[in-house]
Amino acid sequence: MSPDQLFGLVAMTALLIWLGRGFLPHRHHKTMERLAMALIGGGILVALAFTVLHFSS
Repeated sequence: MSPDQLFGLVAMTALLIWLGRGFLPHRHHKTMERLAMALIGGGILVALAFTVLHFSS
């Protein structure tokens, strides 16, 4: 799996969690928002790591 595909998969998963939180009970909304934000943040960190590795070699 290429880095672009990995980042796309993470972004798509976060978007699906963000949009799907409305189908859960209200008490789980904040948890799903936090999970989506954590996935987005993790995806950004992975993309930055791949960029650093690409340009350092």
